[in-house]
Amino acid sequence: MDQKERRAVQGPPPTVCSLCGKPFGFWDTVQNFAVDDYIGYGSQYDLCRIRLHLCCRCLDRVLDWLVPQCVNNPMEEFDESDGEEESEREDG
Repeated sequence: MDQKERRAVQGPPPTVCSLCGKPFGFWDTVQNFAVDDYIGYGSQYDLCRIRLHLCCRCLDRVLDWLVPQCVNNPMEEFDESDGEEESEREDG
């Protein structure tokens, strides 16, 4: 059995964290934080593609570093009522 046939039997290889290299566990897979995009013009990375997968631990590490450097806080708490308020305004 060649490698391609074995992969089809075993399934795709696990996602690994781009930062620490750890294969994704259950919660990492559930969270599935990923950036997969092409970078346009205007930076030193013009026309490169970024494929970034972070496990939960590394996502926390990156956000702990990034968020304090932001002029406008990019973090927002999850609020289940966000969608309900908007639908109530449309109805009434």
